[in-house]
Amino acid sequence: MDNGNFQNPLTLELFLYAKRKNEPLSIRETQRELGIHSASTVHWHFNKLVEKGYLEKLKDNTYRVTDYAKQMNSFNVPVNFSFLLVKGKLINRAVFQVAFLIFTIFFALILLKINKDATLIFFFLAWIIELSFTLRMFLALQKRKIQEK
Repeated sequence: MDNGNFQNPLTLELFLYAKRKNEPLSIRETQRELGIHSASTVHWHFNKLVEKGYLEKLKDNTYRVTDYAKQMNSFNVPVNFSFLLVKGKLINRAVFQVAFLIFTIFFALILLKINKDATLIFFFLAWIIELSFTLRMFLALQKRKIQEK
């Protein structure tokens, strides 16, 4: 059995969904509930999870989480995922960056009416925060490349 390696974000999302539901899942039901366009996509990912030993296919063509998977509480996720796990759901990291950008612009407009110097300082601090985030991602990717060698 695999030890929690997920190379595809949708495979991880389907696995977490199956763990959360903790009942047999049909492909069509899962497709509808998660808003996935193709049932064959869900089928392909479910088969990957069966191969890894996380799901088992039942006689009625539904899938359920294995006992092994129920006990899993940590996963290895590649660094190049641009998703964050929030309350069991994968959220694209760009959502947080866009929210930060909108907040920055909104707050800067308010500051601009109060004090122009404060606005410059605020933009500088926001730039440093964004730069530190980008640098952390770059260093994590470099660390992963070193580990792969």
